[in-house]
This record gives sequence, structure tokens and C-alpha cells, in this order.
Amino acid sequence: MAAALTHHVSPKRLQHISSSIPKVVIVTGDTDNLIDPSNSRLLKKHMPEAELIVREGAGHGVHIQYKSWFNELLERVFREGREKAQK
Repeated sequence: MAAALTHHVSPKRLQHISSSIPKVVIVTGDTDNLIDPSNSRLLKKHMPEAELIVREGAGHGVHIQYKSWFNELLERVFREGREKAQK
């Protein structure tokens, strides 16, 4: 937990990551009590190519609360990333 709380990536580095990876998706639940969803919006601000998805009614365990939805999301993101990388 200490590593997560003290970890920092500069806005410049986030921009580089966003522009150098075929597909970046940021997923958060709108009721996440562990990681404030505003942190995901901050990531998106510095990662303009990234896709931000805020799942209504989801907390920190969005991948467990909405398994089918999350798996479909991953399949779409992987497919879009592969397609972009092949161009």
C-alpha cells in the first residue's frame, strides 16, 4: 500500500506513455472509496490519447462487480490496440 501511495509519474512521462502505446484505457468506478475517481480524470488529463471509462455503480472492484462487462471491455481494448499497432 505504501508503494501505491507514494508512487508518482510526471505529466510529461504520462504523455509519453499515452502516445507510445497503441491503446490505453483508464477504468474506474464512480463509487470507488479506495482510489478517488478524480485521480483517473487527472490521468486522462495528462494522457490525451487514453480512453477514460467511469462505470456507474462500481467501486474499486469493478472487474469483480461487472465481470462480463469488464471482460468484454478488455477484449475490445485488446482488439483496438492490435489494430492500431498493425497500421
